[in-house]
Amino acid sequence: MTIGGHATPGARKGWLRPVRDVGNTDWLWDDVAGRSDALDGRLQPLVVDAIEVENPGGFPIGGQTRINLPNDHLQYAATWYILAVTLVVIYVIYHRRREEDDA
Repeated sequence: MTIGGHATPGARKGWLRPVRDVGNTDWLWDDVAGRSDALDGRLQPLVVDAIEVENPGGFPIGGQTRINLPNDHLQYAATWYILAVTLVVIYVIYHRRREEDDA
């Protein structure tokens, strides 16, 4: 049997990922260690995401792996700097108005 796909080491548990219910068979993230424990250690330490080919029974649906990750760091930095400048402007306007009202 030949398997075609992209091999990845799975994912680490982040603080936003849910804790797995041991009695439940739904896997909400690629917990390779948890799956290996559930299969008595018979699992290789990697995840294979299927490539876009016809699979028997239709599953897994291939071609879903996102390889080109966007690099939006400049956009995020610009957003936060613009928000910071806006906050400074609002602060200055607020305090000038308070000084005019007190005078």
